[in-house]
Amino acid sequence: MRFRFFCSKTVAAIASLFFLKPLFEISELLSVSLVPIIVFFITKEKIKVYYVLLLALLYSFLSSTVLALYTFPLTLFLALVIRFSFEKFKNQFFQFVSFYIIFELINIVPTLKNAISSHRSDWAWDIYGKPSFNTSFIYGINYENLLILLYFILGLILIKSQKYRIVIYLMFFFFLSHLFILLSGWVYYFAHLFGIKISSFNLLRVYLQFPIIVPILWGLIFEEFRVVLRVTQTNWKQFFKDRKAYILVSLCIFPILLSFYQSYRNFDNRRKSKDESFKIYNLNALSFFREMISKDVTEFRAISLGIDPAISTSAGFETLDGYSNLYPKAYKRYWLEFTDLENISPYYFRYYNDWGNRVYTFISPNQFHLNENLAILGNLKYVFSSEILINTRLKPVFDYGIYVYEISNPGTRFYFSKSLRFFNTENDLYEAVKNCNTEEVKKTTFLLIKDRKENFTNIQDDDVLSVERINSDTYEIIRSGNGEAMLNVSISYSKNWKAISDNNQELNVYPANGPFMAVRLQKGIKKVKLIYKPDFYNPMLYLL
Repeated sequence: MRFRFFCSKTVAAIASLFFLKPLFEISELLSVSLVPIIVFFITKEKIKVYYVLLLALLYSFLSSTVLALYTFPLTLFLALVIRFSFEKFKNQFFQFVSFYIIFELINIVPTLKNAISSHRSDWAWDIYGKPSFNTSFIYGINYENLLILLYFILGLILIKSQKYRIVIYLMFFFFLSHLFILLSGWVYYFAHLFGIKISSFNLLRVYLQFPIIVPILWGLIFEEFRVVLRVTQTNWKQFFKDRKAYILVSLCIFPILLSFYQSYRNFDNRRKSKDESFKIYNLNALSFFREMISKDVTEFRAISLGIDPAISTSAGFETLDGYSNLYPKAYKRYWLEFTDLENISPYYFRYYNDWGNRVYTFISPNQFHLNENLAILGNLKYVFSSEILINTRLKPVFDYGIYVYEISNPGTRFYFSKSLRFFNTENDLYEAVKNCNTEEVKKTTFLLIKDRKENFTNIQDDDVLSVERINSDTYEIIRSGNGEAMLNVSISYSKNWKAISDNNQELNVYPANGPFMAVRLQKGIKKVKLIYKPDFYNPMLYLL
C-alpha cells in the first residue's frame, strides 16, 4: 500500500513538473512530457478518455510545431473511432499495434527518446568509441530490442482486458503518432512550402538540465508497470497453449536476431576496411598516417573534407570541425568566417547558422578556399580529404585511400605576441585578422575592447620553452624570458579556465583571437599552469 501511494505521488509530481515546462521553453524537450501526464491520468480510472485526448491535443501545440502537425489529425481520428465503434480494431493486427505502443510507452521514460528526437550519435561513438561487441550490445539498440518480447506479451495480455479500455485507446494514439512520424519528410516539405517554421528539439538534454528527475523517473516506471499488471487477467498457461502466441513471439525474435547481426557487422573489431560501407571511413589510413608522422597529435589540429570528422577524432587527431552539440557562440562565428559559407553556399550557411551542430567544411569541386590567418589562430596543420585538392597553400604529404595535406605555414597551440590590437566589434576583429600577413598574425593578440580588464604596457615578445600536457584539462607552460608578456592559447575560451603562476598567483584569462584565449603574464613569472576548473560541482550528474 505504501509503495502504491508513493508511486501515485511520484507520477503526480513528475506530471506537474513537466506540465510547467512549456512556460519556460516552448520549443524544446516537451514531447516526452506528454507521456507522464497521460500515465498519471491512466491511474485515475474515472477520468474520461475525451478529457485525456483534449489534454494531449492542447499540449501538443504547446510542445512544438512538429508534434502539433500530426497530433491534431490523429486526435480527431481517434475521437471518431471511440465515438462510433472500437470493436472492429480487435484483431491480430491491433495486437501488434498494442505491444509496440506499450514498448514505446514504457521505454520512452527511462531513455527519454522517441522517433521524433533529433539526437544523433557521432561515428566516433558508433564505430570505434565502443569497439567491443559486448559493450556495443549493452549501449546499443539491442538492449532495447530485447525488451520487445516482454512488452509484446504484456500487450497481448492487455488486449484481453475489457475494463481498462482507456489504456488501449491511448496506446493506439501513440502508435498512430509514430506512424505519422515515418511520413515526417512530407510534413517538412509542406511546412517549408508554405513558410511554416519547424521547431527542433532534443529530448535527451532534460537529463542534464534536471538531474534530480532521474531517480523520479524510475518511480514512474514502477507505476507504469503497476498499471499494466493491474489490468492483467489472463492465465499464463492458457495463453501459451495458443499457437498464435508462438507465431507472434517468433515474428518478434526475427528482427531481434537481425539486429544482432547488424550490430556485429557495425561494431565488431573484426570488420575489415575492404567492406564497401567502410571505404569512405578509412580509419586504418588515418591511423597509419598518425604512426608515420611520429608526433604528438595534441600539438596541432586537423579538418576533414568529404570525410566525417568523427573518423579523424577516432584516429586520435584533434579537430577544428566535428558534430558538436556544445560550443560557444564565439566559435560559431569563427567557423562561419573560416569556411566562408555565406559566399560558398548560401544553403549551407543558412543550415549551419540556424541549426548548428554540424561544424563541417564544404568545398567546391577540387577547390578548398583556405584563409591561412584563421587557420593559424585555430592551430590547424593538416587537411584530410577524400578528393584531390588544388591549393597553393597546401602541401600533399600522404596518399593512402585518403589525401592528406599540410598547411605551409601552420601556427602553434601556445605562442607569445609582441603587440596587442583592440576592436569595437567582432566584424572589425575578423576583418583585421584576414587582412594581416601571416607573420603578423603569429605575433599579435586580437582582443575586443569590452573584454579589457587592465592596462597593458610594455608587452614583450617571448618564446615557449616547453609545454607539458598533464591531462586534457591541465597544461604547464614554461617560457624563456621574464618580462611583461601575453601568452596566446589556441583553446576555446571559457570562464572556467584558470591560469596559475609559479608563485600561486591567479592570472587574468581573456577572450582573444576570436573564440580562443590569452593569458597576461606579469614580470618575473616563468611558469604558468592552465587548469580547466568549473566553479560548481554537481554530484547528481553521476546518476545519468
